[in-house]
Amino acid sequence: MTTSRPDPASDAALETAMDWLLRLDAAPEDDTLRAGLADWLAVDSRHAKAWQQAQHAWHLVGEVPPRFVAAPATPALPAPLPRPSSWRRRARRLATAAVAAGLLLALLPSMLLQMKADYVSGTGEQQRITLNDGSVVYLGAASAIAIDLKPEARHVTLLRGEAFFEVAPDKARPFTVTADTLDVTVLGTAFDVRRGDGGYTVGVEHGAVRVHQDGHALTDRLLPGQQLAIQEAAGAALHTISPQDVGAWREGRLFVQDATVRDVVSVLQRYLTGHIAVVDRDVASRRVTGIYDLNDPERALAALVAPQRGQVRKLTPLLYIVSAR
Repeated sequence: MTTSRPDPASDAALETAMDWLLRLDAAPEDDTLRAGLADWLAVDSRHAKAWQQAQHAWHLVGEVPPRFVAAPATPALPAPLPRPSSWRRRARRLATAAVAAGLLLALLPSMLLQMKADYVSGTGEQQRITLNDGSVVYLGAASAIAIDLKPEARHVTLLRGEAFFEVAPDKARPFTVTADTLDVTVLGTAFDVRRGDGGYTVGVEHGAVRVHQDGHALTDRLLPGQQLAIQEAAGAALHTISPQDVGAWREGRLFVQDATVRDVVSVLQRYLTGHIAVVDRDVASRRVTGIYDLNDPERALAALVAPQRGQVRKLTPLLYIVSAR
């Protein structure tokens, strides 16, 4: 596997760009700061790239970056930048702001989710749930389900994340899993359903399921070793995998096939407390197939992006930035 080599100059440029962003956020109308930033941007093309990455990361964590209007360069040098110890303090401020912004944005949806869900798992946490019909549900990290078991039918709603189902046979009570517009009807099986940012994945370990979306059949029988990936932009694609790789996350292994880096990052995000900001669209859109270790999600993130000419910078325990190297 290819390992990315750190670029000290690019790392330093990104740290300096984040520092400029923080200073301008504190004093957005300071013309001297704006002139100093313009001078710094003109010194090296890597500075402009780092500035774009810093603003993009700020957007991704829920903040609005300071408005910047390029000022004419002046003979005066930019104001001295804080020493590394000051940067670390400012980085912690950024991470704190990111977490606060994320909490504000997520508070109401999370409260609604808690009200709807019967079971909710935390970051990096898995749960094993036995239903009163004998079926077993394995709830993945940062996931939530609502359960509705009736005499005539059994229904589970996947509200967030991923779950693996081992369904107890009962021909008189069909078992259906719903994830937003997706309906998975059990024909006697063990299967996995993942709900991601850009779509859904359904895989069968044994047995068979029927998959519908918006009332339209995507497949009448999804069989063992088959995985259906449904993307909002690309439609549905059928893949063949080893049945033992279906729901492999229960054993700490994440198996992905022909998925985008962005989609895999959204899964790894459920195992990391820090926010992952992918600031390079080209890296985010690259497609990958592989197995990643969920017991060490930081290492898995690095292993994911390194072959795609990407790199991970851990600015603080609360903020990871993925960029091109």
